[in-house]
Amino acid sequence: MPTPLSKMRPIGVYRPRCNLIAFSIRFCLRRLLCLLLLVVTGVAMAASFDITFRIPEKVEIALSTGAVDLGSPFSVGSDYVYFEKPGALRVDFRCNRLNEWEVRLSGVDFRAGKNTIPISRLEWKANQGGAYTYMPPEGEYAVLDSSRNHPKKSGRWQKKDISYRLKLTGDEYEGTYNSIITYTLFLP
Repeated sequence: MPTPLSKMRPIGVYRPRCNLIAFSIRFCLRRLLCLLLLVVTGVAMAASFDITFRIPEKVEIALSTGAVDLGSPFSVGSDYVYFEKPGALRVDFRCNRLNEWEVRLSGVDFRAGKNTIPISRLEWKANQGGAYTYMPPEGEYAVLDSSRNHPKKSGRWQKKDISYRLKLTGDEYEGTYNSIITYTLFLP
């Protein structure tokens, strides 16, 4: 005889699929509410640190050569003789300090034994295309460049190509003349 339904034991529990979907939605909503609660209440955690570095001072000047030979003289008719050396040397310099700075050039008179030619007869110009300027007399200086010309690029290398010209007036004696020209990166 068959067993009555009231006495039968269930073999497995059947859960309809919609209950599983409802459970997933409830679980996701709980997680979302927890996250939202953390954001709204301002509960958060963070960590930070300080980062520092130091840029060292760079005050540098360099010349492309230690000696310049003005070469052979050029004659301009019978009026005068001159020496000229375009691109005789390059001056490289930089300064990354906030102070104002200047690149100055100065020189001593040309000498050959007891004979002299004033340094103020020597002309110079920076870069091609510019006009020549006379050197200042011995003991004085001229300004080649300054921080006022480079307000946003002072820490970068600056380069100037220098040309020289010396015009003779006819009152000079023969000899091999020498002078010392000094470029100074000056910070007041």
